Amino acid sequence: NCDHNYIRMTVNALPNTASLKSRWGLPLGAIVHPMANEGLPVPLVDLGPSNSIVRCRKCRTYINPFVQWTDGGRRFRCNLCSNLTEVPAEYYCSLDANGQRR
Repeated sequence: NCDHNYIRMTVNALPNTASLKSRWGLPLGAIVHPMANEGLPVPLVDLGPSNSIVRCRKCRTYINPFVQWTDGGRRFRCNLCSNLTEVPAEYYCSLDANGQRR
């Protein structure tokens, strides 16, 4: 059990017999607030001078660990749509011998 500010069920009581459960038509869900009432400000990520997250130009997927870097780190191939997207100059980073950012 935990404080209802952190997790709250969509119903207050659950069926306790198999027959009641079979007739019960309500979906069961939970509303979760893992950072509720901590009193601390939510930490913000410094996005750098561009103040934006790099995204695929075609499908708008956020850059992620599964993209493949090409052109020495100046472009990446989206892992969802295979589109090549050029990265902003301030986001550029050279690649090592394995094609990974340094």
